[in-house]
Amino acid sequence: VIEIINDAPTEPKALLMQRLFVVSLVAFWEAFHEELCREIIACHPNPPENAEHCIETFHNPMPKKITRLYQDVLGIQNITDSWWGDLLQKTGMTPKEFCATIQRMMDLRHDTAHGEWSLSLSPKDCQEFLGAVLHLAVRTDQAVHAHFQTSKEKRKKRDGGAESA
Repeated sequence: VIEIINDAPTEPKALLMQRLFVVSLVAFWEAFHEELCREIIACHPNPPENAEHCIETFHNPMPKKITRLYQDVLGIQNITDSWWGDLLQKTGMTPKEFCATIQRMMDLRHDTAHGEWSLSLSPKDCQEFLGAVLHLAVRTDQAVHAHFQTSKEKRKKRDGGAESA
């Protein structure tokens, strides 16, 4: 944060605060995915051997990297398929639109963290990013827990009804 402030061009404090908000929001978004994966693998009877390594090396939570994390750690083919505005009705923002919003947030974070400051940012952008991250955190959590529950039920059937963690 100190580097961002020191590298900031002479910008109004409001713009600086908006950029710091985006950097902080991205840090939350990254930590959310790491902790959700850790929560699930802690309950999983046979997590992939490289699961913790995949989580530890997960940085810059762009949609493609998020997809790869959930594939490698939990076996979910494309977690972003659950990123609908209204999952049941498949209405509202589409997964593709949410991916574009997250990618734009990541581009702004990169622009800010590396002192480029070439991309524009408004309070409306900050609201959009916060809304998307909060919405997608819920959608992702629901999808992961549904996948884990389905996997647990399949193992139970396969193992002849024996309870497994």
